[in-house]
Amino acid sequence: MVSDLSDLSRIESQKLRLDVKEVNLNQLIGSTLSDFSMTASEKNITLTYEPNPETVLIKADPSRMHEILANLIDNAIKYSPSGTSVTVGFVRSGDAAQIEVKDSGYGIPEEAKPHLFEKFYRINRSASEPKGTGLGLFVTRELIERQGGKIWFESQVGKGTTFYFTLPLSQKNGNK
Repeated sequence: MVSDLSDLSRIESQKLRLDVKEVNLNQLIGSTLSDFSMTASEKNITLTYEPNPETVLIKADPSRMHEILANLIDNAIKYSPSGTSVTVGFVRSGDAAQIEVKDSGYGIPEEAKPHLFEKFYRINRSASEPKGTGLGLFVTRELIERQGGKIWFESQVGKGTTFYFTLPLSQKNGNK
């Protein structure tokens, strides 16, 4: 929560700094997923990631990319019932990498979809659901967009949600 509020303050005051460099996407996803292996295991959720056979470099701030992935993976675990899976993957798409985080969770109701990336927005569900600030997806979107990417999602109630986002490929991938 403190991290989200700190990021919000820097975003709104235009003081958010990014240290953009070449980042190996396979390594970044692998290390971020390892941070969540215990949390997923405690909830009996399988984390799945098939590393891409080729080295894919993106232009991004590595710590902010870790924060983006951590938020999406954490949400996927939080909002998925025990015994399901969370899958992370990516593909090259033109001059960008498209990353996806897919869960088999509760899904997002239609009425909530237009508001999901709004500051402080929370879906009102049962009292037993995980608590949060309503800032995670707002901050995630801001961090992605400030690095030249975009984020969107697909969701069906009772079937789960997949978040997708893009970030530019590095020139070392043979792209401009």
